[in-house]
Amino acid sequence: MNIGEVWWVRFPFEDKNELKTRPAIILDIDMLLVLSVRVTKHLPRDNDKHDIPILYWKDAKLELASTARISKTIPIPKHNFLNKIGDLRPEDFDKVKAQYIEYLSEVK
Repeated sequence: MNIGEVWWVRFPFEDKNELKTRPAIILDIDMLLVLSVRVTKHLPRDNDKHDIPILYWKDAKLELASTARISKTIPIPKHNFLNKIGDLRPEDFDKVKAQYIEYLSEVK
């Protein structure tokens, strides 16, 4: 596992005690947890400025045009990570990282 990689992850639902397998971007790695940005095939939402389109989604080996949902970033246990999909290009990862820093400054 490395920062900037895209993995298939058993991602927890927000309102249920269930998991859904979906792509996630590794933002940071701890001993037991991995700070993960949820990825969706949906377009960025107009009401959430922290949704970032992944411009080079094909290079990251994603199947569809995708969006990084920065406001849905959570720490996930390492054992929820199934397999690597690909790597974000630096241009995309830099935008995700900058948007996450901005998001954190707003929620404090």
